[in-house]
Amino acid sequence: MIKLNNLTVAYNDNTVISDLTYEFAKGSTAITGSSGIGKTSLINAILSLVPYKGTIESDEKYSVVFQEDRLCPYLTAFKKTSGLYVMIKIKLQMDLPQWDCQIA
Repeated sequence: MIKLNNLTVAYNDNTVISDLTYEFAKGSTAITGSSGIGKTSLINAILSLVPYKGTIESDEKYSVVFQEDRLCPYLTAFKKTSGLYVMIKIKLQMDLPQWDCQIA
């Protein structure tokens, strides 16, 4: 379950999501829509990758593997996905300001 309460996401003066309140039930959910309506911004806010206003509640932990090389471009896909959990755990436990890409 993911519950959004008055979620607003803005980049400078451009608000892409405004005052959204919605509850996603457990299970698979598809987010569809035309280009530029805020699908990626919504996912990024849920994952706390962008600043937002409002609240996001969840009873689950989530992770993401990006399509493009955002995360340690010198690692193979296998090393990226096998090390992702370790990186997230380290970041959450130590509150690091940046990802540490030094994974063997």
